[in-house]
Amino acid sequence: MEDFKEMDERIYNLIISELEGELSPEEATILEDWRSSAEENEKVFKEMRLVHETLNLIPEYQTLDENSSWISLSKKLKSSPNLKIEGKERTVRLRYLRWLSSAAAIILVMSISFYFYNSFTVVNMSTGLHERKNILLPDGSAVYLNENTSISYSKSSFKEKRVLSMLKGEAFFDVIHNSANTFRVDAGEIQIKDIGTSFNVTRSEENVSVIVNKGIVNFEHVKSKKSEILKAKNKAVYDVKTQKIIRSQNTNLNYRYYMDGNFTFLNTPLSEVVQILEKFYGKTIVIKNKELKNRKLTANLHKQPLDSILNIITQTLLLKTSKQNNVIYIYK
Repeated sequence: MEDFKEMDERIYNLIISELEGELSPEEATILEDWRSSAEENEKVFKEMRLVHETLNLIPEYQTLDENSSWISLSKKLKSSPNLKIEGKERTVRLRYLRWLSSAAAIILVMSISFYFYNSFTVVNMSTGLHERKNILLPDGSAVYLNENTSISYSKSSFKEKRVLSMLKGEAFFDVIHNSANTFRVDAGEIQIKDIGTSFNVTRSEENVSVIVNKGIVNFEHVKSKKSEILKAKNKAVYDVKTQKIIRSQNTNLNYRYYMDGNFTFLNTPLSEVVQILEKFYGKTIVIKNKELKNRKLTANLHKQPLDSILNIITQTLLLKTSKQNNVIYIYK
C-alpha cells in the first residue's frame, strides 16, 4: 500500500469505519462509489481488510491500551508544523494515522514474537490446485480444506477464543461443541458461529455461503448485525456487492464430495456430473455429443478410481469413453 500519501485521507477514514462496523448509509454509498470507480481502489480496500482481519487474530492487538498509546502521538501531531489539526481534518488524519500506527506496531510485535517465542505466531494453512488437506485444530475440531483454500488462526489464543479466519476457498468444519466457548469462523463481513454443528463454508470475492450439515449455526453480517439461524439442510449466501443475505434449503447433494469422495446423483444432467468429477479428480472430461449434456444420471458412487466411476456411468447411460492426450471423451 504505497499510495497512502496520495489518497484522500477521508476515504481511508471511511474504510476504517467500514472495517469496524461504524459506517452510516450515506458514507457506505460514498465508499462503494470510490471502490467501483477504479480497480486500484478496490485493491487498496482489500489490502486494508486483509490487514484488519490479520490483526484481529493477534492477542496483542486485542489488548492494546489505546488511551495511553495515543497521548504521545497526539502531542507529536500538534507540534508538527506541516500538519493541520483543526476540526474534522484533525480527527480524520489522527484516526488514519492511529490505524496505520496500530498496524505497524502490531506487525513489529509479531516479528519479535516469532523470533523469540513461536507460540505467538499466526498459523496459516492453504491448499493449491487439486490439493486437499485434513486439519485438526487445537480444540479438537476438524477442518477439511478443498483446493485453492486458505485459513488462519492464532496459535496462542485459539483454545481460549476459538476464532478462525476463512480467507478464501471452501472448507468443511466438524466442530467440537462447547456452550461456554463458541467456535467462530470470520469470513470478511460475515461471522459464522457454531451452536453445536458441522457445516460447509465457501468464500470468494463475490459471496460467502454456508451449508449446515447438522446442528445449528448463526450466520451474521458484522456491520448490520442482521443474522440467520440455520439448521441442518439450510443454506445462506451473503452477496458482497448488495450486502444482502439470502436463505434457502440446500439442494446440492454433493457439497461434501471433496472430503469423502462420495457422489449422489439424482436425475442430474451429465454436464453437471462431469463438472464435479473434473474438480475432484483433476482431469479434463469432454462430452462430444451436445445432446448428451442433458442426459440424466441417478446413481450413488463411492470413492474409487475415476476409470471405475466412468465405467459405471457409461454402462448406466449406454455410452462410451476414450482417452487422448490426457483428455477423456464421452460419446455415443
